[in-house]
Amino acid sequence: MVKKDSRNIADTFLSIRPRLARFITRLAFSKDEVEDLLQETFLNAHRAKGDEDLDQPTAYLYRVARTVCYKSNNRHVDFLARTMEDIDVDALMTDRPGGTEVVEDREMLGKLLAFAAKMPARPKEVFIMRHIEGLSHKQIAARLGLSPSTVEKHLAKATLLCSQERRRLEADAEPLEERAER
Repeated sequence: MVKKDSRNIADTFLSIRPRLARFITRLAFSKDEVEDLLQETFLNAHRAKGDEDLDQPTAYLYRVARTVCYKSNNRHVDFLARTMEDIDVDALMTDRPGGTEVVEDREMLGKLLAFAAKMPARPKEVFIMRHIEGLSHKQIAARLGLSPSTVEKHLAKATLLCSQERRRLEADAEPLEERAER
């Protein structure tokens, strides 16, 4: 519980951290981001108010947390929207002999995008920077403040997770014609 005489951001944050983490977990796009979003909440609140005493520091922290989560979720949605826009459906249809393969490819892509949204935050971020933005390991390392070997490890983890998920999806996938016969 918040001490009655504590009205600054740091003390309040430390006392309500577990409750704030549960709140962020409900709002976050990915549960793997909760710690990062908690940290961003504290930093944003502290930058804005510093050691200033507030009348309702708990309410202020919850408001900042909600804003941080919404901004994070919007970045994810924007990325997925840009990814979907980049898919050349016409090329898929002309490169394939039949429409069922196109539908199956679209279903697979949708499942992979849904899986990508659930990947751990750092490997997902590195994977996107490398394969979507086309950045080199060195550029990614500089942008994220990581060593190149750490970038390689995150990229390897993301690649492994994606390939495992694709194999799982392909093994579980029932051809469209068989589904239509039911």
